[in-house]
Amino acid sequence: MSHTTKAVNGTKRFNDQDLTVIEKSDAEQEEFHRVAQQNNNFSKEELSALRIQSADEFERSFGSTLAAKGKFEASHRHGTGRAGRAIQNAGASAYEILQNMEPIVETVKTFAAPYGGIAIGTISFLVTVASYRARTEQLIWDTLLQIRDRAVGLKLFRDIYHDDHELDEHLQSKIVQAYNCFINFCMEAAKYYTKKGLKRWAKAAYGATALDDYASKVQDAILEVRYTSEELLMKNVDTIKKLNIDQAREIETLKAQLKQLQEGHDNDKLDEIQELLELSTYSRESELDRLRTYQTDINWSFDYDWPTTLQRMQGSQLMKFQTEKEFHTWRHSDQSSMLILVGYNNEQVCLSPDCWLSPVALDMITSSSKAEDSDPRAFYLVGHHESRLSTQVLASILIQLLRQNSQVLRDQNKYNELYAAAKKYNQAVTLQNENCRQKSGRKSNKLLQDVARHVLNLFDSHHTIWIILDRVDQCRSERETYHRKSLMKTLVYLVEKVEVRVKVLAVVNGYDWKLDDQTDELDCSNPSRVVFRTIHQQETDG
Repeated sequence: MSHTTKAVNGTKRFNDQDLTVIEKSDAEQEEFHRVAQQNNNFSKEELSALRIQSADEFERSFGSTLAAKGKFEASHRHGTGRAGRAIQNAGASAYEILQNMEPIVETVKTFAAPYGGIAIGTISFLVTVASYRARTEQLIWDTLLQIRDRAVGLKLFRDIYHDDHELDEHLQSKIVQAYNCFINFCMEAAKYYTKKGLKRWAKAAYGATALDDYASKVQDAILEVRYTSEELLMKNVDTIKKLNIDQAREIETLKAQLKQLQEGHDNDKLDEIQELLELSTYSRESELDRLRTYQTDINWSFDYDWPTTLQRMQGSQLMKFQTEKEFHTWRHSDQSSMLILVGYNNEQVCLSPDCWLSPVALDMITSSSKAEDSDPRAFYLVGHHESRLSTQVLASILIQLLRQNSQVLRDQNKYNELYAAAKKYNQAVTLQNENCRQKSGRKSNKLLQDVARHVLNLFDSHHTIWIILDRVDQCRSERETYHRKSLMKTLVYLVEKVEVRVKVLAVVNGYDWKLDDQTDELDCSNPSRVVFRTIHQQETDG
């Protein structure tokens, strides 16, 4: 079999080996489409996505389907507005997935005609199904979002893949490999939805599956395409320099392309640090969705489960609190500081799982996300999260902050220092898991504290870093509560030691953790930087 690139009627073609891969993929997709159309687990709207031919067609189709679905559901059950918005947000992300992967599919369609035309329908089908069911099948949706982020900049292939250089032919095979891996992932993930609910739950609950392997192969394949693309792009840049072409517009275009590829490498470095911090997945979209759900739940609890005569930290009461000295000083002072709010519910609702001061943290998260400044922000809703260990909370905060400052990782020395600190922490965690010793756990906490110091010191001194935590009292394992104190000690350390200005707001339910009685146990060396405020919920006169 020939392994050379062919030309038919003047049009460039994939080599025979790559054409065989594409031809086989088309056959597998046709069989997959046939089986899917006979499966009762998929709706008419979902199956219609199999016929979509482009990302723009998907956007139009998804929009009209969502509008029809909203009109029907609006008269059938309460709360469809929130569900509709969730699907709409998922649809926007789904369109980005298609946009980022479409260049690979178009390259295959161009150089492997008549094959490859079925692929957009296969991809559209999975992202449509995953969009509608993102709340219940979060693992698949988060994986799709990660693939979307890795695929940033793939449209550059159309501009840089035009020569018969050995690198061009090497890139061709990498494109085919990425195409095949992603199509296989789409079909495998879609098959996941054909299983009964209990089967899907069991598959998700008990560790790695074939689906994880498919997803990993996709991300690795896209990474290989990007590396080869960058090498090929640099070849083109060198060619332009050698020919002394005085075309400023083309040079600027190449610089922009190089910037896009660099941003892709930034994401790769972030993924490496995230893996060392033992943080399996992180999605900004998922965290914001969790925030919206929590806000809805807590408002419902206050409105319908609590007596109307109790104080509410909402509206005018919240605005009044935010003007009080402690809060105002914490928010507007020029130095790093930490405000710890210990809330005690009224005795009528002292057993409630909610804390009456939580809205202070939630409002701070919401308002700061709308701020026009460029200050980095991170938040964690400990009581509304499955991951509640101190290391998990801190790792999430650090990744959130790094994703807002990823360009600093282009400084190889700074990245090497951060990587070395994260590697030490990872090795300590591995040793801890092997020995099952709490003492090892406390050593790993110290090492993660060192990682946190590195991350925060990567920011310029003119920034203010905002960290908002709700329900720190819930930071614990099933058997041990030392996690919450460990987390607070780390935050106190950062407030007192790092070079950049840090503002930390932490809300605690006093009934679950009487932190206001343990103020001397947080290793605070500068009491002016760490302020406690204990507030008891009262009954109103009305």
